[in-house]
Amino acid sequence: MSLSLGSRKEARSSAFGLSIGVIFVYYVLIRLGEQAGDMGLMPPWIAMWGANLVLGALGAGLLHLNQRQAAFDPLDPSSTCNGSPA
Repeated sequence: MSLSLGSRKEARSSAFGLSIGVIFVYYVLIRLGEQAGDMGLMPPWIAMWGANLVLGALGAGLLHLNQRQAAFDPLDPSSTCNGSPA
């Protein structure tokens, strides 16, 4: 993430905070998947790979948006998914 946000000090700080948030979300998804697999709510392979699949799809989607829209900034509230400012 830090490579796509630039080299300014503020961008690096934002990227660090965003990375901590992604790690937290990943941990929560892994724990929820583990519990769902233990309780038999879903097959074990889906339960344990679910977090990887969800975050992988999200990363691929953001990479696609970044390629389609050169100035996409995920931390900028005025940028939207359709390419026009809010």
